[in-house]
Amino acid sequence: MTYFRLSDDGAHKIIIIKQMILIKKIYHRAAWQIGIFMDYDKDIIEQVRSFPGRKYSKSKRCWYMSYTKESWEAIKSSGIPYRIINDAIETRQAATRSDIIDIDSQAESKPPSKNEKVSGNHSKDISTFSERSVLHNIVYNKGLFILQISYSIEEIRFLKKLKGAYWNKAEMRWVCRATIDNLDRIQERYQSWSSAEVSMIRSLIEVSQKSPRAILTMAKDDKDGYILRIKNNSMPIQWIKREGHRSYDPKTKSWRLPNDETSKQELITRLEKDGYEVINRTTNPYATVKYKEDWATRRAYLMDRVPRQHKHRMALYIDALLRRRYGWSTMQQYASAMLRYLNYLEQQGIIKEDTSVVKTYMSTIANRNVGYAVINLHQSALRYLYYKVSPEMGVTFEMIPRPQKPHTLPKVISKGNVKRLFNHVTNLKHLSMLYLAYGGGIRSGEIVHLKLKDIDWERKQIWIRAGKGNKDRVVMMAKSIERILRAYIGEYKLCGTWLFEGQQKGVPYTSGSLAKVFKRGLAKAGISEHYTLHSLRHSFATHLLDAGTDIRLIQELLGHKDIKTTLIYTHVSNKSLRNITSPLDNLDLKKRTKEGDMS
Repeated sequence: MTYFRLSDDGAHKIIIIKQMILIKKIYHRAAWQIGIFMDYDKDIIEQVRSFPGRKYSKSKRCWYMSYTKESWEAIKSSGIPYRIINDAIETRQAATRSDIIDIDSQAESKPPSKNEKVSGNHSKDISTFSERSVLHNIVYNKGLFILQISYSIEEIRFLKKLKGAYWNKAEMRWVCRATIDNLDRIQERYQSWSSAEVSMIRSLIEVSQKSPRAILTMAKDDKDGYILRIKNNSMPIQWIKREGHRSYDPKTKSWRLPNDETSKQELITRLEKDGYEVINRTTNPYATVKYKEDWATRRAYLMDRVPRQHKHRMALYIDALLRRRYGWSTMQQYASAMLRYLNYLEQQGIIKEDTSVVKTYMSTIANRNVGYAVINLHQSALRYLYYKVSPEMGVTFEMIPRPQKPHTLPKVISKGNVKRLFNHVTNLKHLSMLYLAYGGGIRSGEIVHLKLKDIDWERKQIWIRAGKGNKDRVVMMAKSIERILRAYIGEYKLCGTWLFEGQQKGVPYTSGSLAKVFKRGLAKAGISEHYTLHSLRHSFATHLLDAGTDIRLIQELLGHKDIKTTLIYTHVSNKSLRNITSPLDNLDLKKRTKEGDMS
């Protein structure tokens, strides 16, 4: 929860916390104490535990500290939003304004006199505002203004006229929607903020007020229809009911309309006229964007799904990626992570980015059920933002370490199981791709992007162009691979660009489809172990190592930049393990032939 707290001295700060603590003056353990009341919150409890001399009272059900100036300063400097309160139940334990003045002005406080009358309710709610002021406090929180005022019929009449105003009994506060009109009216009446503060609040409100969006997508179960979804607008579109053959699905809150190009363009024009941001996904101009190095089209593809309020910042980020010619897969992942981060900042109402904001965001990612790769991706994307795109913000990552990378060993398929797998794949095209994965150690993404010109028949080599890390390399073309590729090309009569085309002409096969081919092959072969298509690449390297191939040559064939990456296969290779004799075998124990019999 993000609180935007404003005080009469012009100070303001943005604090990211989960709740507000309640402060009371309590008499406990034969002395006055500062009582700290709150609901259970792990983060705030950790902060309270750091207070000097803090203790917990089971009878009072609160944390408490000695009633001294040092204790009060510790609470104020912690940054936790607080409210000093009084209620009818614990009148004698509530703090008055003079109490807090005493805390600020004296090092020690005295217990109540025996003759002191403690039954009367003489305490008042304390705030940073003057007691004589009608408006005591105001908080901007997630699209709401929360006001504490002195009781006045005239003020209540004014508040009731604000948009979305109501009385919150639990908090004893007035609440209204944070709109530009409410902001202007509150400022005109109370003059609580400076012009700089008004501008800051206005920008927060403008960011939180998202423009209505209309998203058009193709219907999955009907090629002749499309789906219209309305976002950020609760008002129904009455005129759409006049459209012919339309239907409404209350579960998905979407309209189904016939895919007629003329009526669709008329509907888009009408929506844009009504102020909607229209996102038309019924046509896909980017079907081949990942197969062509058309950087302008790639930029348009990445910007297409970015909401209007984030387009400027995302454009700066994507342009920086384009200038450095990052790999297409990396650009997509970084842009997706960046957009997720911007949505988080918008939802939390954060306008000042610093290291603590990034640390909190990374904690929200880590608390979800995600693996190392996801956490590492988001941190890499944000490092690129604050170190390469916006270094002037001063965000550092020294206090935000990367997650510990798991050291898992590659899963290797035995030669017998590889042979069984190949014997159960009957499609020549599918078998050719699996041959390349095992016989050349080629990644699935590299296989589907092979072109006919990448096969060097004379030198019996295969060129891998712009592989992982945007690197080229050459791999050997085994005799088995050469035979099956010649048979495949002859049967399919290839004459286009790609070695392995998908169902759509001119578009290559996909990695996802190849992974399904591999899974089906395992099932047919009766191999129940959990392997992935990448296991064929691991098996290629391990079996070469078993055969005595030099580790440096294997590094070149796999395209590894660092020899340490290749050395992991030495942990799963049988070559060195076969030459090791266990100390158990050196004990010359008699063999057990029958139960209880040693011979």
